[in-house]
Amino acid sequence: MDLLLHIPEKDDGWFYVKMMSDPETMAYNAPWFPPDGCIPNPEEEWEMLISSWIGYEDKRFYAFLKRKSDGCFVGDVNYHYNLRQDCFDMGIVIYAPERGKGYGKQGLQLLLDRAFRINGISKLRNDFETTRGAAYKIHRSVGFTELETTEGMFLLEMKREDYLRQAYLEDPCQTSSLPFWKTLQIKLPENIAVFREDEFHAESFEGIDEPYFKLVHQLEKIPEVILPEEYKLTAASAEELANHINACYAEEGITLNELASYKKRGVYDEELWIAVRERETDRIVASGIGEFDSQIGEGILDWIQVSPEYRHKGLGRVIVSEMVSKLSTKADFVTVSGRVNNPGNPFELYQSCGFVHPVIWHVITR
Repeated sequence: MDLLLHIPEKDDGWFYVKMMSDPETMAYNAPWFPPDGCIPNPEEEWEMLISSWIGYEDKRFYAFLKRKSDGCFVGDVNYHYNLRQDCFDMGIVIYAPERGKGYGKQGLQLLLDRAFRINGISKLRNDFETTRGAAYKIHRSVGFTELETTEGMFLLEMKREDYLRQAYLEDPCQTSSLPFWKTLQIKLPENIAVFREDEFHAESFEGIDEPYFKLVHQLEKIPEVILPEEYKLTAASAEELANHINACYAEEGITLNELASYKKRGVYDEELWIAVRERETDRIVASGIGEFDSQIGEGILDWIQVSPEYRHKGLGRVIVSEMVSKLSTKADFVTVSGRVNNPGNPFELYQSCGFVHPVIWHVITR
């Protein structure tokens, strides 16, 4: 993609004035601002826009579309809350000399990503004349659905869940730091923000930065691992797994009640609660908890751990391989994430088991 979103500053207003004063660019607006659609007094409009839109992303958003290769502005995008319809109306304008280069679709994709993934709004709508066939085609190509056609106008809509589902299936690591079901259901606390590596600039954020990786397994090749004779693979109870998890980590853990609540989730799968035990003592020395989201076909590795004194024996690889093997019979793909700075280096473990396409996410706690 050759474009990015640029939140404009006051001195960038020259481009807004240039677009709003260009008859070819604004021709679509002629029914409302005859004869050529150009906005009267664009300098005054810019002053209003910069003061009342920038910095209010919970209710309204405005950005220029900026070309990465040369830094030139090629259009703008926006959305704002419609109280009467309880949704967000949106708009996109490509400067006429820049049309025919695919920027309309790119701009829509950038706006959708900002609205749904970052700002978490529920749905976007756009309406325009039925004569604008190219605009209709571009909106449908990125996933908008047609609600109605009345009085010569299309009304199109995109819902957050539909967008995230489509984007997640295309690239789960790039779309969200969380599994899909958590992406839809979990609202982050106000003191926590999450940024993908390509969106993150350390100097721009205040707080504690904890980077996490996310990987995906496409289940094209299932890793094969032989478990040494002195160990056995078994199921494990919530109490056993909670005790083992808490014994493996110094800085994180889970209560029995928290782990028991996992069984109430729609993604619970008892087949994915497993342990490696010593045959002689029946002691758990490695364990794993996974989940399966049948709504989207995603397998999820949640807790994977090995007792400190049993590490570097390949037991973590046994757990991961066994869970991936079990998931291969029902999932379309499997995701896993973990702390980048984990001294146990789980990233290397997952890669050795066939997980690919790493993306780094920064969790900022203020």
